[in-house]
Amino acid sequence: MIAFHIDMNVAQFRMEYLERWLHELRALQYDTIIWEVENMIRWESCPECVSPDAFTKDDFRKLLRLCNKLGFESIPLLQTISHGEYVLKHEKYRHLRELDGELMQYCPLNSALLPFLKNWIDEYLELFGAVKHFHIGADETWLLGRCDHCKEYVVANSMSKLFTQHVSKICNYLLDRDIRPMMWADMLLTHPETITDIDRRVIML
Repeated sequence: MIAFHIDMNVAQFRMEYLERWLHELRALQYDTIIWEVENMIRWESCPECVSPDAFTKDDFRKLLRLCNKLGFESIPLLQTISHGEYVLKHEKYRHLRELDGELMQYCPLNSALLPFLKNWIDEYLELFGAVKHFHIGADETWLLGRCDHCKEYVVANSMSKLFTQHVSKICNYLLDRDIRPMMWADMLLTHPETITDIDRRVIML
């Protein structure tokens, strides 16, 4: 796998630009595209977060079909704990924040978070079709263990356990569908004590 990460958090790319880019990447021997689309798709799971310039699902499917024609594997990336600013800035999702005054991170112990993420993962899978891999992000969770609930959990368990418990639930949801999860490895390297709690089929990047 030689993957290129297209991160729509940094820019809104036009269709024509992405089509040209995909051809160039294939010529450079890339065979996989990791799509971090964030709010640049007209999501039904989180309509409040959608950018005014977001792609319709039909338009994005054209890009996915082009990827398939060129021989790319397309891998969706949904941030499942950190980098949720585009969601958490909205009042409707304020209750999901780790800290009320901070927008970066979801609270992993919030009982409403997992159903919200699973529903959104389902919508990603409906859009991307039959995928072999799914990237759950999970990097740079610098606010981990800061809310009162999470503080208590960390004291009774560990910061590492707080992290691995959350990502394992997401990973198992995908593994049950025969999809191999992928995630950034920085936080497991920072808090490695319970790394063995993560299923060995999960790919660390």
